[in-house]
Amino acid sequence: MTLVGEMDVAAVPEFEKHFNVAQTLKKPRIVLDMTSVSFIGSLGMGYLVSARRNAGRVGTEIVLACLKSMISEALRRAALLRAFSVFPTVDEAMAAPPRPVAPVSPPSA
Repeated sequence: MTLVGEMDVAAVPEFEKHFNVAQTLKKPRIVLDMTSVSFIGSLGMGYLVSARRNAGRVGTEIVLACLKSMISEALRRAALLRAFSVFPTVDEAMAAPPRPVAPVSPPSA
């Protein structure tokens, strides 16, 4: 699944619609290609966490691929980077062995 542009309040409803369709396919893994993501806001991060949680309930792993350094840094600062498997390319994300789906816990204060 390729994400494009800014993951902000305006983009999340469209992402949610496409993600819900992808989730109905009941694949063991959904790869989010973030090559063209230029910004991720708190709402976008929150939706990633929500998508991961919902997918995990049905045994689907969400993985991220092709993160730009500023997107990676934003996720790291929000303590979310460790919640996802991250790969440099979509091909590597598709080829990697699955990781057990674990619940996302909120960052410690």
